[in-house]
Amino acid sequence: MKLSVVIPCYNEAPNLPALVAGYAVVAARTDLELILVDNGSTDDTPAVLAALLKEPRYSFARSLRVERNVGYGHGIRAGLAECRGEASAFSHADMQCRPEDVLRGFELYGKSGPGTVLVKGRRTNREGLERFLSAGYSGLACAALGIPAADVNGQPKIFPRSLAALLAGGPDDFALDLYVLYRAARAGLRVVEFDVAFEPRLHGESKWAFNARAKLRGILRFFRQIVRIRLGGYG
Repeated sequence: MKLSVVIPCYNEAPNLPALVAGYAVVAARTDLELILVDNGSTDDTPAVLAALLKEPRYSFARSLRVERNVGYGHGIRAGLAECRGEASAFSHADMQCRPEDVLRGFELYGKSGPGTVLVKGRRTNREGLERFLSAGYSGLACAALGIPAADVNGQPKIFPRSLAALLAGGPDDFALDLYVLYRAARAGLRVVEFDVAFEPRLHGESKWAFNARAKLRGILRFFRQIVRIRLGGYG
């Protein structure tokens, strides 16, 4: 069974060498296709990707350019449309979710009934305010949308390729994490979670929670998205 992993990359140039090298280890252990979505980057991401993907050892990887950054969710959906594997997945470029965790999730997917489940990470080492906010948001999402997940935004997410077609027209922003769980539940897929210890970012900063004001805006946006999904705003 082939796994296609989509990684949206927005101004992630410093993280890319370690990221691709990490997935090379995964590719040595399973049939892997890595799709690196240059999501409208304005830094050296295009040049770094071009240089990396010339290396024969990275023949399992390819890149896709989105000219204008519309959002995290838009970039992921663009990548999912190009997947060839029986199982599709997405995760982050910042190495907080390690490539080996994606492999662990894929192995769990294979054991849990391929085609019948969505497997996702559940972050275990969050503390203080972040843990409180994440638990509150996930709890509200579960109550409002019937999503059986303790950590809505946990990575990675691994699911049948057929689910990607149901995401068309979905959120362009970080609410795609919520929407994919909602669509999976509506499609009758079981949600299976496993523990993932998120590491500190190697380089750069969060794209949505880089200061208190941005974090508050993001939380309010998430709540609005719960309401929109609940009311059928994405079909």
